[in-house]
Amino acid sequence: MPVLTRLEKATIGSLIVFLSLGIIFLVIEIGVTKKKNLENLEYIQKIQNLTSKQPLVKGEEAENIEDGYREIINVNYATIDQIDAIPTIGKAMAEKIVEFRKEKKGIQDLSELTDVQGMTKKKYATISKYLTVKGGKTDSQVKKLNLNFATLEEIDALPGIGKTIAKAIIDTRIQKGSFHSLDDLQDVPGLTESAFRKFEALVEAK
Repeated sequence: MPVLTRLEKATIGSLIVFLSLGIIFLVIEIGVTKKKNLENLEYIQKIQNLTSKQPLVKGEEAENIEDGYREIINVNYATIDQIDAIPTIGKAMAEKIVEFRKEKKGIQDLSELTDVQGMTKKKYATISKYLTVKGGKTDSQVKKLNLNFATLEEIDALPGIGKTIAKAIIDTRIQKGSFHSLDDLQDVPGLTESAFRKFEALVEAK
């Protein structure tokens, strides 16, 4: 059996070290790239929440601001994701606004949002460009939330719903496989008729 010289052993050892370092750097690079891709995807989804899916029609009035053409959203029907997508707002503030809306049982004047904990003048100035209490996307115009694909967070954001009922709706959906119609919500434990009426116009099951 041939015996390796000291030089050969050193060479092989160096190759093993360089190979190991190369693998480590490759794993790190893959991780960094994956993180960047996820951040880019999240940014794209936020932009999609604020961007109209309909093409502009000649002569149609539109506002051109930071993100180009956008539609004004009615704050009483905006989802957490839609509010979160507004520049400088953030998810935590979006959740506070939705919770504030629930407690108030509807916002009559946009200036009421200044009472939301953590709402600064700068944030309010920004959010007032995107939200309204009159006109904008209303309950009959906003895209309805499909309860067969909605997340726990999206259901919880609906008026008259809390985390407990939102979870009950998810659990019932899992048990049934899917909702065939809104009548299936009668099987959701804890969901009252009055609570259902508050968000009935905002959801669908198909």
